[in-house]
Amino acid sequence: MIAFLIHIPFLFLLSWLLYRRSVGQPLLPFFWWGLPAKFLAGIGIGCLYLYYYPYQGDTFAYFEDAVRLASFARQNPWKYVNALFFSESGAESFLSTLPLWEQPRAFFMVKLVSILCLFTLSNYWLCGLYLSLFCFYALWKLANLLANLFPASRISAAIAFLLLPSVVFWSAGLTKESIAVACIACIVSQFIQYKFAAALPGKLPSLLSWLLFPIYVLLLWKLKYYYLAALLPAMLAYLLTDFLAKHGLRDKSIGLKAGTLVCIFAAILLVASFLHPGLHLSQFLDSLVTNHDLTVQVSAPESIIYFHGLKATPGSVAEHLPKALFSGLYRPLAWEANSLFQLYIGLENAGLLILSLVVIIYRIKHFTTLSPTFSLLAVAAFLYSVLLAALLALSSPNFGALSRYKVAFMPFFAYLLLSAVLAGKTGRRT
Repeated sequence: MIAFLIHIPFLFLLSWLLYRRSVGQPLLPFFWWGLPAKFLAGIGIGCLYLYYYPYQGDTFAYFEDAVRLASFARQNPWKYVNALFFSESGAESFLSTLPLWEQPRAFFMVKLVSILCLFTLSNYWLCGLYLSLFCFYALWKLANLLANLFPASRISAAIAFLLLPSVVFWSAGLTKESIAVACIACIVSQFIQYKFAAALPGKLPSLLSWLLFPIYVLLLWKLKYYYLAALLPAMLAYLLTDFLAKHGLRDKSIGLKAGTLVCIFAAILLVASFLHPGLHLSQFLDSLVTNHDLTVQVSAPESIIYFHGLKATPGSVAEHLPKALFSGLYRPLAWEANSLFQLYIGLENAGLLILSLVVIIYRIKHFTTLSPTFSLLAVAAFLYSVLLAALLALSSPNFGALSRYKVAFMPFFAYLLLSAVLAGKTGRRT
């Protein structure tokens, strides 16, 4: 109770300060819609695993280990600091008693949550609220940057990043996704501020932002490295193509420029596969199929996306890629739901599918009305989205897990669709 009496007023104060700091932003009317929804989602995540699912899930596993680690910190602060930053901490005898100690990525999350536990007196709900606030504000900044850059897409940005139910819910609370999505938003925000400084007066990244940038990259790599493995190539491919579009390809069609971006993106992924053993094609495919098989083994039959005969070969993966892409973007659909919770997700996915059809049939030329710089940005966002969608569906063919993991790309994909449908011209010509 003492923790709530201290931190609830503090959270309200932080929220009010962030609101005051946002005065003048194009999406200000949506602040008090998006933030309470995020807070409720953070509480809802805990309630979902506490009362709805028959197991408590990762969120409580992280918290339980974090509470013990925070208790250890109060008794041995120096050893705790060593444990946070160094593998040889001198506390291995204690750390080895924690269930998640032998899972490096899960234990990294435990370390992060233990810091919050020290701050919140080891209160699960308060930890979740602080992470929800962090994720909301990161998405809030990105949505406002896009609304400033593309004024006609103001409503699209608000819906996609602040109000889309699956994004609001699955990137909240004490979850890896709340931190990972916040890091993605911060990385993309700084990228946009740097690349479009001329179109965003007064929006140059601050010194603090540059200092925090490698921290966001490190956090994302430690928590969800495959998100970063898709995001950085898309950003780099965009920068290289945009440079060529303003020089050697200046007079070429937007179709050729977009094709160049796709080729550069593929080349970067190919080169990256030789830079790290875990990214080598054979090793990558082995890991992908292994994760697929393990997910199938522990999932209920009615909650699985079936990829019959999937093998760790390029040919087999390519054969299943179209189904994986569709599943990653749009499944489960409403008629595939076997629970009320899946029905809600299915209705949202059905809405996205309808939007996609509208864009393909009626609005695909919208993207050619933008300047090449902005059209290529849309292509890069699309490549990032479809790559993650396909790979996540193949490696985690469980409807519940897929609905959670896809929040890494869903705001960008939904934003592309909504901006094409709702806006006439969403870009400034440069």
